[in-house]
Amino acid sequence: MARRIAFLLVVFLVCCLESCGLAFMRPPEPGETALTTPPSGKALVNFHRPSSYGGGADFKIFDRENLIGNVRGGCLFQYVCDPGEHVFVGTSQSTSVVRADLDADRVYDIVVNVGMGFTRPSITFEPITRNHEKRSELGNWEARENLMIFVADEKSQNFQANRLDHTREALSDFLDGEKRDRVLVLSRDDHR
Repeated sequence: MARRIAFLLVVFLVCCLESCGLAFMRPPEPGETALTTPPSGKALVNFHRPSSYGGGADFKIFDRENLIGNVRGGCLFQYVCDPGEHVFVGTSQSTSVVRADLDADRVYDIVVNVGMGFTRPSITFEPITRNHEKRSELGNWEARENLMIFVADEKSQNFQANRLDHTREALSDFLDGEKRDRVLVLSRDDHR
């Protein structure tokens, strides 16, 4: 009986994680496919999570104070933005920050890695720089990742507003505070 209850508890938790995942994302509609180049004058950033480690746990990602998406195992989302400086913030058990200087008409890649945390998975970004050893794996990842599209709606705007203080604190700590040595960098030359 105890085994059965334990099994049901595990199934319940997995279902909860799966149902919570990707609250602000949707699958592509018929005809929507991953971009291979950005719209003219824009930059394209691919956020990859090729590993299924951590399963349904998802991570919200901000460009400074703006929620831009969330990603869970086996997924990819794409962010089209203006060229110039961006600061990507991902938070879970820990916080990871990438300062990116993006060129127009270029494609950049950031991997979302998941590790063990104390109460929930730990997130770390890994910018794929020009000479990064994983650059050759991008095509394989994209072939198996599920594309997800960000939905900017009232639900995502409310989440963003509720996380504003936390996001501002992370930006302050990483850009001007004691954690500034932990900021990762993606430069203009790190495009595909």
